Amino acid sequence: MTIRLRPLRTRLLLPCAAALVALQGCDTPPTAPKDDLVFADDFQGVTGAWVAGFSDVSAELADNVQFEGTVVGHPLHMARLALYLYGNNISDDLFMFWKRRVTGLEAGATYEVRMEVDYATQYQEGCDAGVGPLVLIKMGAASLEPIVVEVADGSLRVTLDKGEQFEEGSAIRILGDHRNGVPGCAQDAPFAERTRSSGARSVRVTADGLGAVWVVVGTESAFEVANTIYLSRVRYAFRRVE
Repeated sequence: MTIRLRPLRTRLLLPCAAALVALQGCDTPPTAPKDDLVFADDFQGVTGAWVAGFSDVSAELADNVQFEGTVVGHPLHMARLALYLYGNNISDDLFMFWKRRVTGLEAGATYEVRMEVDYATQYQEGCDAGVGPLVLIKMGAASLEPIVVEVADGSLRVTLDKGEQFEEGSAIRILGDHRNGVPGCAQDAPFAERTRSSGARSVRVTADGLGAVWVVVGTESAFEVANTIYLSRVRYAFRRVE
């Protein structure tokens, strides 16, 4: 099932504070500039268009990641669905993601894309070391479908310029780490939900000959331990620039 983008008229997007833009992203949900095209999904309808994957690990040891990319009940709202990611970071650099194709753009046109995500984790804001601050939320868009391939050194890599760990690529922005904003650093803390946004920052993407692009949302871990996240809503705002 393909969901078409729709026009949305709202106020102008407001930038994040400069200190947050470099890495932490922005917790203030962005608003779409006038006449932007918006793709949003809360995963309560048909979710089959979303496909999960992972990369940045030896192909020989891929089974040890114990990767799960499934549609499950939301931990805070069990009547609702969420996109779930779980993986054991055995490589010190594990990228896990969901992707899908969206249409409704103008064929061959170039767009700036701003993004936001609602998610739930157990990692509290007071944890200043370990899995909380060392797992980053990354979102972006690409003209071609990102696929996972085995490269010459025997590792699995995704065909997406996502950057490595705390770096951004041309197709990806870091929205922040996956801590949930709740004070403290308790073990076995309850889940809490948070919104992360790219704010005024964007990626640039060109639609293919059918007016389609691929959108991506996921996490990149720089800490060798298992981590999880539940994604409850994503939003991509497209503004044509060429």
